[in-house]
Amino acid sequence: MKKCMDCRHWSPATTTKAMAVMGFARCLQRPTPGLTMSAHARRCEQFAQADEKTTKPRHAKWGQKDSNAND
Repeated sequence: MKKCMDCRHWSPATTTKAMAVMGFARCLQRPTPGLTMSAHARRCEQFAQADEKTTKPRHAKWGQKDSNAND
């Protein structure tokens, strides 16, 4: 199953540090500026796969080892 941390719209860099350290990050496709998505949330209909250079550090940081899991 792909998760928010696998999406290029999931953006810890544009999220407040207090939320990012808990594994939540802003979704760049959501109009509400304060909306954050959990790293482990299921992908949504606007999912766009991020490249491996982006997802590999995310998986390492949040302890996710199943980056090759299927939907």
